[in-house]
Amino acid sequence: MGCEYRILCWHQDRIDWVRLPQLSLVVSYVQPLPEGFLVVGARCRWHPEGAEPNAVVADFSGRILRELTLGDGIEDVMVSRNGTIWVSYFDEGVFGNFGWGGPGPTPIGASGLVAFTPTGDLRFSYDPAAAGTDQICDAYAMNVAANDDVWVYFYDEFPVIRIANGNYQKWSFGIGGAHGLAVHGTRVLLVGDYNRPSLGRVLHRGHDGVSHLVEGVLIVDDSGNPIECARMA
Repeated sequence: MGCEYRILCWHQDRIDWVRLPQLSLVVSYVQPLPEGFLVVGARCRWHPEGAEPNAVVADFSGRILRELTLGDGIEDVMVSRNGTIWVSYFDEGVFGNFGWGGPGPTPIGASGLVAFTPTGDLRFSYDPAAAGTDQICDAYAMNVAANDDVWVYFYDEFPVIRIANGNYQKWSFGIGGAHGLAVHGTRVLLVGDYNRPSLGRVLHRGHDGVSHLVEGVLIVDDSGNPIECARMA
């Protein structure tokens, strides 16, 4: 049994629907690729005969071009303009489940943040020694600002890390449990914490890792009520 999915594409002057054939995936993420679309399921089991594919690439007509295995425990997926597939992982994807890490191989997401080529080949893995951080245990938020300019925020130190052309920069804001991350110039937006998921904080990041709070604002609906269950993407 599978599910049939349709992808809704917004353009400046029209809306297009792309129908995919039935997939065995429980789809959690969809991203554009230069050749079409990437559709990803968050979970992926390892079996002695091999790992399950948990992503497909389809063209603009909905024809499946290829299947990929991106690992289990996926927290988020973003594709840069050059087609690089950036994937962050929550704790089960880092430490292993569903056969990964025992009896199977080390989880694909063991580093917490991985980049793949459009064909699914490994291109980058987060290096905590180079970044000057502990291991990523659970990537709470990720933002792909441009080709080779990626930001990640993770448990349990909760730093904000920028990876630009392979170089790492680190800022500590002292805020844990945020679920959204956006950047603009020297400003960083962190959305939520463990107790207030609708609280947004705008922070200034300095060149030497020093930072400070600029302002905090509640994210509300049209009636002025805090949006407690929204997910920022």
